[in-house]
Amino acid sequence: MATSEHKLRIWVLAPGSGNASSMLHMTGHNVYVTVDPSYDLDGLRYPAGWLSMRGVALDKDSAVEQLNCSRHNLATLAGANFKASAESTVDAGHCNEALPKVTYNVRVLDLPSHAAMNDPDDADLPAGRSQAWVQRSMSWREDQPADRFLLWRPESWFDCLVCGSRGGQVTLPALWLLGCTTPVVVINSGCARPDVSWAWPVGLPVVMLAGGHDFLAGDMKGDAAGYLQQLWESVPPASRASAAIFYVPHMVHKPSNALLTAILPKLVRYAASHLAAKDKPTEGCEQTCCLVTNDCPQGEWLLPPASSEDKAAPTAGCTPLLNNTPHPVSPLIVALQHCGCLPVPQATGREMRAMIADARGKERVTRGS
Repeated sequence: MATSEHKLRIWVLAPGSGNASSMLHMTGHNVYVTVDPSYDLDGLRYPAGWLSMRGVALDKDSAVEQLNCSRHNLATLAGANFKASAESTVDAGHCNEALPKVTYNVRVLDLPSHAAMNDPDDADLPAGRSQAWVQRSMSWREDQPADRFLLWRPESWFDCLVCGSRGGQVTLPALWLLGCTTPVVVINSGCARPDVSWAWPVGLPVVMLAGGHDFLAGDMKGDAAGYLQQLWESVPPASRASAAIFYVPHMVHKPSNALLTAILPKLVRYAASHLAAKDKPTEGCEQTCCLVTNDCPQGEWLLPPASSEDKAAPTAGCTPLLNNTPHPVSPLIVALQHCGCLPVPQATGREMRAMIADARGKERVTRGS
């Protein structure tokens, strides 16, 4: 189990993960990427039946080529890069009888540091690119192709898996069906849908990052309580004790680099620790972020970002989102909103001016005292 004292080994599924690889690399973690653009071609990537994943082929050799789906797709990407290997171990209950214990290996690209820093979008490759393009883009020199950096590692070697969008919708459930049990952070919460709940491994730590303005929210855009209830009800009851949802009200489908840098390492640490209380996120990245867990299924407000000098910071608590008043706005938050560094959550111009005036009044009182 991961601890807060060491760098984590993070396995990232490239399709749909955006800039997650580079942001995690820049925060000091060891990042390894499963990537092959031939399995992620636009218009051919989603296998038939992917919404429920029932009967979906997980290996390209057993998949059927179709007009709108290639045998190389997001589900068979899992089968190509996640393989079982048998090890003989002695079972204590059978004396000297050696029984096979199934373990799994993962094929990943050891992400070159210069590619992560200089080409942050390369990890989530543009649709239609060839494997040769990957080799050129992911090489240190032309005589060192990307295959040189492809490694097979035991699944247990990784602390956490990170995926997003289509990777969370299709490749992650495919990995689960193959036997994957690595703790996971799912950007966009693509795995939380009733049709695929049967595929969730019981007891697996799953931390989802949900955006209030993500198009996956559908009609629930901007409705925190409604969207979180929908997501939480999609988590199988047997898996809720090891699941959590981190909700960011203004996050769109592709989170910004600043948001990923601020939030993703904390969520990875939380998942890798199997949702340990000491690693539970307590601070959001804007005023009305919240966290849903089995202990607080209705959601609890997280502390807004505030300066260490802000002595009046409110205390987060497990209270219903529908009936809860958002945290008071600190002068720092007001200043960041006023200059455009933070969005203003559902505030009119008149409300914004009133908040600024109120903040200025509090500052004058503080200076006077």
